[in-house]
Amino acid sequence: MILTIILILFNINLQAKSENELGLSFNTLSGSGLNYNREITPNINLELSAFYFYLGENPPQEYDTFLNFGIELQYNLYKNSSNRVYLLLGGSIWQINEYYIIQIPVVNGSPREKQINIESNLNNYGFGVGHEIRLLKSFSFSYSLNYQFQNNKENTYNGFPSISNSNIYSGLGFGISFRYRF
Repeated sequence: MILTIILILFNINLQAKSENELGLSFNTLSGSGLNYNREITPNINLELSAFYFYLGENPPQEYDTFLNFGIELQYNLYKNSSNRVYLLLGGSIWQINEYYIIQIPVVNGSPREKQINIESNLNNYGFGVGHEIRLLKSFSFSYSLNYQFQNNKENTYNGFPSISNSNIYSGLGFGISFRYRF
């Protein structure tokens, strides 16, 4: 269903000139990593973010994986050739896996190994306000302040990107991005 909505939004106004931007972002609300922003109408932009990260100290015995996908709908309050101020509505899904092996001491014998796999699913959703500044003709920098909610569907993850050790969190978040316009 989400894919259908995205395809419909991208096909709105096919004959009109639109702006596309590609870059990197970090946003506690709408995801991090590779970032794509497209002007759908003169007043509405759609932003997508995705990220996959694998970290292994001793793979395949110890590793962490991070995967996220985020979306943000932006409504322009003010726009000129060098600035844009917008309201945003967005969300993201994070899948985090920790896999490692621990040694369990055994009396009168060799220690035995126990495999640990911790999965965390974080869902973020909320709203906010953002500002985009054109740096040169083809580059932009944007930042946003968000009020967001986060549901931790499974185990609590005590590191990036969780913003709380409880199962439900609401509060302020932020985002920054650097993009190339084409």
